[in-house]
Amino acid sequence: MFSISAFLSDVFNFILKRYSNIKIIVSGDIPNAANYTVAENKTIVIEPSEDDNAGITISSQGTLFDIENGGKLTIQGNDTNKTLTLKGLPNNNTALISVFGELVMETGVIITENNNTSTTINGGGVHIGNNGIFTMKGGKIRSENYSQFGGGVYVNSGGTFEMDGEEISGNSAVYGGGVFINTNGNFIMTSGSIAQNTVSLEGGGGGVYINGGSFEMSGGIIGTTEGDVNDSDYKGNTAGNGGGVHIGNNGTFTMTGGAISGNEAAGSGGGKGGGVFVDGGIFTMEGVSSGITGNTAAYGGGVALINSGAFTMNGGTISLNEAEGSGGATGGGGVYVNGNELTTFIINGGTVEENTATEYGGGVLLYSGQFYMSRGTLTKNHAQNGGGAAVMGGSFAFGTVAGDSPLITENTASNSGGGVWIFTHGNFSIGNADGTSSSITNNIADLGGGVYNSGTFFRYDGTISGNTKTDNQESDIYGDVTPGI
Repeated sequence: MFSISAFLSDVFNFILKRYSNIKIIVSGDIPNAANYTVAENKTIVIEPSEDDNAGITISSQGTLFDIENGGKLTIQGNDTNKTLTLKGLPNNNTALISVFGELVMETGVIITENNNTSTTINGGGVHIGNNGIFTMKGGKIRSENYSQFGGGVYVNSGGTFEMDGEEISGNSAVYGGGVFINTNGNFIMTSGSIAQNTVSLEGGGGGVYINGGSFEMSGGIIGTTEGDVNDSDYKGNTAGNGGGVHIGNNGTFTMTGGAISGNEAAGSGGGKGGGVFVDGGIFTMEGVSSGITGNTAAYGGGVALINSGAFTMNGGTISLNEAEGSGGATGGGGVYVNGNELTTFIINGGTVEENTATEYGGGVLLYSGQFYMSRGTLTKNHAQNGGGAAVMGGSFAFGTVAGDSPLITENTASNSGGGVWIFTHGNFSIGNADGTSSSITNNIADLGGGVYNSGTFFRYDGTISGNTKTDNQESDIYGDVTPGI
């Protein structure tokens, strides 16, 4: 074990080169740090002294630590709660830490203030290259880290990032304010938070941008919790599209727990996907503990799905999201779908509830594409038209398999279609020839408490009852119904 005092950067570098398995204790600040290499077969641990916080600041352009394939660096605080701060430059040309070996980050470490202006090397705080592994057990990657791709962390092809604690916050980028995951890169999140990150209003993925890589989320938060929404010092992530998460280029996101909450898509002309924006990617939502909640956008407060993207909801909750705006058919408080025949949203379970839209589709706005709901519930959503769902185009199949029992209930519309609103080019069907227990009940609107139809409505079976007008008169269906065969 070596103890390094402030200003002894040359000694620090000598130890890294000379020894293979060591712990370095840093006392005070090293303001003139050089570009250090953790070479193959070297295992280095760096922490602050018990008596003083420590800092290492790079003095010239380049990485602070370059971890080569086969090398391992652990950076950590200590038992006396002293911190280790790694600080970059306002005009750097690379990430502060480059990982082609292994990096372990523990509680008490802060990676901050590295503005990477390069257009070829990505990642403001950390760049994870091929075969690189970054395990974040604690610590903070925060405040004024920037890169074109991945303001906090960039995960390149073949790299892996495992996040199990603390935060990635206050970073910025054009794409992926907190994290950018490139093709064949992998991110596993079990705990911690990704919050307060931003991208330009023309960019995407305020918290996370997935470009052909994969993201597995079983815990933690992308954004902010409901209790923090009114705290001006702690907000969610912000982007033009995909305030929380942007998925494209066949990227995948699997959510079995945790929350995507309090994020905003505020792009010019109307942001899409306050929580999640799926643009040619795949999102799978499982488990009762998963939640997409409290997000805002003009189109798809919770989720926006476009361009051959796919979203499968097997459980969890999409709730308390808002689609704000007027004109241009804004809406989809919970979910917005606008794509082609390959754009598919499937609900096999879970709940879409208490979402609101200024105009269309409190729970769901289907503009084009395919929507299938075999089980699950749309409930307590509100909009001007289509409290539960607004079908402006595309095809919405409600109850698709024999024995299914989906439910649209207790939704409200201030104008038409408390449960479902079907416009001229929309196609909505309930039930199938083999029989289901599909139900549209106890919804309220001025016209068509249950269903308002000015498009195409096929009814095979199912229950539509107990729906009312705002004057408390029974109003299950307004418009024509075509019996299914």
